[in-house]
Amino acid sequence: VPTAAGELFVTVGHDAVPEARQCDLLRWVEGTIIGDIETGHVASAADVRSSHFQAGRLAARIHNHGEHWSRPPGFTRPSMDFDGLIGSNGYLGPYAACKLLARDDVALLDRARDAIRAALEAFGQSPDRYGLTHGDFLPENLLRDGDTVRIIDFDDCGFGWHVMDVATSLLFLLGEPQYEAACAGFVDGYRTARALPDAHLQMLPVFLLARAMTYVGWCGSRPEAPIAREKGPIVVAATLALAHEFLGQAA
Repeated sequence: VPTAAGELFVTVGHDAVPEARQCDLLRWVEGTIIGDIETGHVASAADVRSSHFQAGRLAARIHNHGEHWSRPPGFTRPSMDFDGLIGSNGYLGPYAACKLLARDDVALLDRARDAIRAALEAFGQSPDRYGLTHGDFLPENLLRDGDTVRIIDFDDCGFGWHVMDVATSLLFLLGEPQYEAACAGFVDGYRTARALPDAHLQMLPVFLLARAMTYVGWCGSRPEAPIAREKGPIVVAATLALAHEFLGQAA
């Protein structure tokens, strides 16, 4: 919602706040989140599949828009390429700085990082697989209202691989009974609006692990955050298990 002067945000200072803050105002978006990484998915498999079908179709429309949209002058967004994800410029923080990791854990993730780098270099960044993405396709950012799913929280929007949006939507369902239903629904919904070749889908394990490693970095760079304190050990344990599995398959 713009200000009376037409600005989309303003910088405001107040004595009760340590530093000035950028403030904006958003309109209410109708809907109910399709899942929650803190409490999990409580819907039936059929409902999870249906919600993720809608989410997949929305992701495809976003990727189509990003591929064909003529960007205005001065438009810039972060790049979530290898370096921007888990390389030298990880946008959520370096995973190696997470104090929940032992030295051997860091070494394991370093080996996984090198394997991911090789896989991503081979996969490439052509427009059919890499472009402007939402960047934070978590289930709690997806609001279902009847047969419509809307998405919020574009602050992580940037240039990255399309399959990473798929991985982000599914990561916290790994190991849960609804995972297969969610994955099938997302892929089917995506393919109603945009091609998703099997060769791209085969990269999903790469992006699931890379996404998990970014969350280890997030926990390490924000140790004071309540969710980092509560969920950090679970995120780290799950990421290490994924890395072991990934490197075993890669070998």
